[in-house]
Amino acid sequence: MKKLIFLSLITCLYGTQVDAQALWGAEANVGQTEGQFGTDFVPTGDPNSLSAVSWTALSIYDSNQATTPGAAYWTRNMQGYSQGAYWGGTTPVSSPSQANGVALFDSDFLDNGGTQGAFGTGTSPSAHRGELISPVFDLTGYTDYEIMLKVYLLYRNFQINNLSIAFSTDSGSSWGPEVDMRDYQPDMQEGFAYIPFPADTLAGLSNLTQVRVKFVFDGDYYFALVDDATVMVYDETVFDTVFANGFEEN
Repeated sequence: MKKLIFLSLITCLYGTQVDAQALWGAEANVGQTEGQFGTDFVPTGDPNSLSAVSWTALSIYDSNQATTPGAAYWTRNMQGYSQGAYWGGTTPVSSPSQANGVALFDSDFLDNGGTQGAFGTGTSPSAHRGELISPVFDLTGYTDYEIMLKVYLLYRNFQINNLSIAFSTDSGSSWGPEVDMRDYQPDMQEGFAYIPFPADTLAGLSNLTQVRVKFVFDGDYYFALVDDATVMVYDETVFDTVFANGFEEN
């Protein structure tokens, strides 16, 4: 499986449209509302209390691991932009379903409450880690298929250690390898990213009734925003289109 290496390479991907089979989420027959972040999230600090039917915003820690689980929550945001003191932008992202809500980890705002110079006085002092975990969905019939996530992404990086997605086939009891979203889209450029899960994610699995995906933010400022998430059958053509422009593959 190919991986995008250079940020200039990744930029070429944004305008590419993939005619791949949508399995769950914004562009699928199942999970459209959830994939568009059209309903409220369930916040918790307990990894054993994940909602089966809604997105769960799970706080892992804040204050650089001094406080566990803290209040490091992804939120359903209706404005389409960060409210942090050091962002200042008020133009919503252009994701197709932005008006229905987007998922935002607003590290800037969580740390300072929107006031410049008020570091560490917000609801979740940085550095912090929050995870956004999908409801359970069913991929029965797709054993041994390779899959990818199509997601509308915008982030601003200061000291983000981890901005990734991961996949679970046991309702979140365990997770596969985390895939860094920053390998597939550069800082401060919004648009759709196509992010492949590891090729063996569904290999040999007979029970695919308890599937989840999650987004991870771990670090310090500024924010990560995602919308219109769709789990799809992996499509080689989207990557071949990029490599045909002269880039190397890994």
